[in-house]
Amino acid sequence: MVKQLSQLIELAKAKDSVTVAVAQAADKEVLEAVVNAQKEGIAKALLTGDVAKISAILTEMGENPSDFTIIQADSDEECAFKAVEQIRLGNANILMKGLLSTGTFMKAVINRDTGLRTGKTISHTMFYEAPSYGKLLCLTDGGMNTFPDLPKKADILENAIEVVKKLGIEKPTVACVCGAENVDPKVQSTLDADELSKMERFAILCGHYEGVDRRAVELLCDDEISIGDYVLTGGELAACVIADSVVRIIPGAIGDEASALTDCFQDDLLAPPVYTRPAEFRGWRVPDVLLSGNFAEIEKWQEEQSFERTKRLRPDLLERIK
Repeated sequence: MVKQLSQLIELAKAKDSVTVAVAQAADKEVLEAVVNAQKEGIAKALLTGDVAKISAILTEMGENPSDFTIIQADSDEECAFKAVEQIRLGNANILMKGLLSTGTFMKAVINRDTGLRTGKTISHTMFYEAPSYGKLLCLTDGGMNTFPDLPKKADILENAIEVVKKLGIEKPTVACVCGAENVDPKVQSTLDADELSKMERFAILCGHYEGVDRRAVELLCDDEISIGDYVLTGGELAACVIADSVVRIIPGAIGDEASALTDCFQDDLLAPPVYTRPAEFRGWRVPDVLLSGNFAEIEKWQEEQSFERTKRLRPDLLERIK
């Protein structure tokens, strides 16, 4: 099983070399990746873009431009079109996004006449390595399908699992993100999470940056889930939030399943304050009622505190229970 990105590279080295079509390669970072892949014997590249600019960058990097196939393209749109064309003609196996916008790139990919449509849902899968976690994490869908409905989410999951299985992971553990910790008929994302948690397979779904070209959204997407009224640079953080919230409602995921029933937002109230040992810290004592051993009084205190916290911090939640 592949657990590190370095192992993924070694796995690629053991395979036959492939050809990558790069859309808009006139960028040093893009070309560094291409050059490294070629030197490692992983892949060769077909580069699209301004031949003079690409050649100049390669020369600056100490590379011989004649070692690369460069296809002239005068605009980002033409770069994307010609890179996709190389895939359609069978001259390349993999399509790579270079220095151009996701919208422009995807417009060429999903073009009905000259794109790469297969009849299946198109989705994005990303692998990243967290040093303290001990294995690779797979994230889908980062910027392709911003408003997927439940069937579309299942399709995206199937795509991700197909990729993961190529790495020798036969039964991946998957989590889907939603905007609340428990299933709530008034919160659609929790209903989706509940349905997905009952499926054999499902995946994390998220957007990235500003999203995708609106035409791609209208062609591929049907639904949207938000975790709140604020702006993030990317959807990865939201995906992590949702992943945790979905795992919580899978039977056996929490040691004491009953504890989930006392979490925040259960009955539309925030959870009461939490105290631990020691009983006194720098003159600040744990409320006496919590040390009394009187469980009826403790439960009453927790209910009162839960209501007061909600009233002070999230008064909008109280509107739901009026």
